[in-house]
Amino acid sequence: MCNAFGGIIFITFMVVLVPKGSKQSSMDKPEHDSPAESVALECEEDLKAKAEALELELASRQRERASQAEIRYARLPRLREVNKGMYFLVLSGGKAYLPMRADSAEYNTADFTVARNGATVSCTPIPERGTEIAAWLAEPDGLRALLTGLPRDRVMIHVALYSDSVSLFAKVRAAITDAGFDYNWTPLAKGDALKLTTGSGPAEAQ
Repeated sequence: MCNAFGGIIFITFMVVLVPKGSKQSSMDKPEHDSPAESVALECEEDLKAKAEALELELASRQRERASQAEIRYARLPRLREVNKGMYFLVLSGGKAYLPMRADSAEYNTADFTVARNGATVSCTPIPERGTEIAAWLAEPDGLRALLTGLPRDRVMIHVALYSDSVSLFAKVRAAITDAGFDYNWTPLAKGDALKLTTGSGPAEAQ
């Protein structure tokens, strides 16, 4: 009887010990990231990369808006009609371009991509061409020489101003007005073409 009772106690004791030993061994095993944790980590890295890309895009848009704001502040509010022809000057990428050749009435295809659509001619400056504005203002045969050769009683200067050259516009405008010319200007965004139309009506100056 005692042997039977003792056997029952021994078996019960073993049953209690086995789960404890199994649990302890599972705790001793090294922990590894589960598939769900790996996916969560990848998603977190992807979100960080997208956030950085959005910050860069936002900064770029803010700079573009600042340039456009400078253009709006620079524009004078009132225009007056003048009975003069328009001589166009393009300021883009810190460079000056002349859409028309100085020695003829032909378009300057060396410095512009020129496209015709009926009475409208689109002129897009070629970035690798043109003359640095700062040098053009300082050279004796630069802007002032060009203005000297134009009849200011019959011609006004119309500046096509791209947003990346706003900071240089004031100096160019001063040279134009100091030479006694009427002027006007048109703001252009990056990638836009200067569109010239024959018979578009009387010229307006500021």
